[in-house]
Amino acid sequence: MALAIGLHLGYGGLFGVILARIARPVTTRNGLALGLGLWALLQIIFMPFLGWGLFGTARPDSEEASDESEPHDNEDGR
Repeated sequence: MALAIGLHLGYGGLFGVILARIARPVTTRNGLALGLGLWALLQIIFMPFLGWGLFGTARPDSEEASDESEPHDNEDGR
């Protein structure tokens, strides 16, 4: 979890610096456009990389995911 938070803050800060360098003056509109662009980029590239599909549409439900993590003694389920 700490890694995820660190990466999230890291890329957000990095792109904030990039925005400050390329957009003069930095406006709320520029910031919102950058945020929306980053969000769309991550949804189109990163979510499918995780196996969750575009915009997380292929992500398994929490019940299904928890069923798969339970150990089974044998093929008969006993």
